[in-house]
Amino acid sequence: MVKPSVILVFLWVLLSTTGTCGVSMPKIFSNHMVLQRDQPITLWGWGDPLELISIHLGPLMEQVKVGKNGKWTLDLAPMSAGGPYVLIVKGRESELIFENILIGDLWICSGQSNMEWTNDQFHYQETDTTFLKTNIRLFKVSIDMDYLPQEDLKGGTWQLLDAETMGNFSAVSYYFGKNLSSEIDVPIGLINVSLGSSSIEAWMSNDALVKFPQFKEEVNTIVSNNKSFEELRIDFEKGKEKWSKKHYLKDIGLDLKWFAKKLDDSDWLEMKVSGFWEELDTTLVDHDGAVWFRKTFDLPEGYDRPRFSIQLNQIDDYDVVWVNGKKIGETYGRHNFRNYSVETNLLQPKDNVIAVRVFDIGGNGGFSTSAFWGNPIIWGDWKYKKGTAIDVDNFKAPLTVNASPFSSPGVLYNGNIAPLTKLKIKGIFWYQGESNVDRAHEYQSLFPEMIVDWRGHFGDVELPFLYVQLPNYLREASEPVDQSWSEMRMAQDQALKLLHVGRVVTIDIGDADDIHPKNKVEVGRRSAIVALNLTYGRHFILSPIYKSHRVEDHRIFVSIDQAVEDLVVRDKYGYIRGFAIAGADQKFYWAKATISNGEIEVFCEEVEKPVAIRYAWSSNPGTLNLFNKEGWPLAPFQTDNWKGITEGNRYHSKDVRF
Repeated sequence: MVKPSVILVFLWVLLSTTGTCGVSMPKIFSNHMVLQRDQPITLWGWGDPLELISIHLGPLMEQVKVGKNGKWTLDLAPMSAGGPYVLIVKGRESELIFENILIGDLWICSGQSNMEWTNDQFHYQETDTTFLKTNIRLFKVSIDMDYLPQEDLKGGTWQLLDAETMGNFSAVSYYFGKNLSSEIDVPIGLINVSLGSSSIEAWMSNDALVKFPQFKEEVNTIVSNNKSFEELRIDFEKGKEKWSKKHYLKDIGLDLKWFAKKLDDSDWLEMKVSGFWEELDTTLVDHDGAVWFRKTFDLPEGYDRPRFSIQLNQIDDYDVVWVNGKKIGETYGRHNFRNYSVETNLLQPKDNVIAVRVFDIGGNGGFSTSAFWGNPIIWGDWKYKKGTAIDVDNFKAPLTVNASPFSSPGVLYNGNIAPLTKLKIKGIFWYQGESNVDRAHEYQSLFPEMIVDWRGHFGDVELPFLYVQLPNYLREASEPVDQSWSEMRMAQDQALKLLHVGRVVTIDIGDADDIHPKNKVEVGRRSAIVALNLTYGRHFILSPIYKSHRVEDHRIFVSIDQAVEDLVVRDKYGYIRGFAIAGADQKFYWAKATISNGEIEVFCEEVEKPVAIRYAWSSNPGTLNLFNKEGWPLAPFQTDNWKGITEGNRYHSKDVRF
């Protein structure tokens, strides 16, 4: 019989190790935070089950009891803009104190690299030093990913605006906030949550994605497993040793130590590895299983850091890596990025040997990331040799984490947006699309669905949402042709069918040679003006937009939503660039255009009976010369609904290579 004293000790140990050790809150809460004005202020966090928590914010004081699951949520009464305040969250034996809290407007700024790139990356120098004293606060989310919605961010803290924090912060977000602040005398909080090269499907929730057949199977598998990255890793480690011995590590290359530094590999073949091996060597077309790769590399001259990076990007499907005969890492899953490192004292200045055992479990295999994303370790010729082959039909592949932050459906939403959705916010500012241009037609439905879904998760069906329409980019076309960037702009504009959505036209301030155009100052200014109209009841004049057209003889007459006398044609002869028209044969020709009797008159001698007209319909329509007096360009448009070049292109996991 177990003594009562032993039972009591056991229960005390159990309770002391399963508690949450006091009150805690998500990382979005820190000193210098901005909370949304004029809406209930939602606070949440964790604590010991059933303990009573007291909360003080300025004049407000409330209490909330922690649930049996160790979680608590509380809505404080709305507050007007102001501060600074101290937020005190006090539990039974612990206390959180957050100082210098402001009540103002909170904006989430999201997207890919044109939203992410910082002022320092664009070499911007803020000359308006007085502006640095304004009440703008900055929060940069440390990007994470997961299969399931997370309760907290990976990292990030609220920062005051100064020269250093401004330099490290998103340029577009900063100039957006600066221009907002100059018009709206309330504190502005900017949460930048963006990642270069990310696709829209990575930012969509599992709930939204399952509505689309191209994502349904993949996402349903994730949802049915109902396991986070961490849970999958734990499960995999439990059975890894047994599985490896039975299925994975049976290989002649391992038996003969093909990873050794001193190995006679003179009979090995050579290839440049960036690309699936089926595309690079016909003898490997039907090979599944192991292929070994070897090459030598030198340390950069004068290298004095304690560790040396070995970045191999993505490998399909598994890999093990050795350097100078020492194993330095292994990864399972073709979407995962291989970012290894080795202690520098294990290397020599020249002729270090890296050996990689690549293991393909079906379909394509090899170093799968495009050479565009290569680095000196990957570049050049590698020696390679077949290892042991497998029968794919009988190979038992374990369930592992297998995700890219750039392209895997849902993972960026789950890791970075889901933890923020309890916040009350003023609006969302979005700059993304470049990574989806080849699937622009698909974007027509994905983008509006993402907006509706985010609004649902944030609990506000009218949440203001503004986006940057992609700018001019690439070489100017000599003839009117269908181009994916044009289709993407029109795909983005499908969101305008929703209420409370605003568009920022940038067709005139891009860069033909740079996908990251440098004029983010103007993008931020225009975005703020759109936000002021959309959210703050202002009535600034924005870009002119197409209203209607009529065909008369061989001419098309276009009406826009602004008076033509308020337009400026920056051409001494009054000719307007950028128009193209087509007849029933759907072949477009450049057209001549002028302002005539309150309309834009467009004609082309090659088109006797025009039926459709397009404006600025090109990846880069060149120098445009039609603006309103406020300096906004006429927005690109098309009047036809003919099939585009991206129609039929849609996501498929087997096609993803980044």
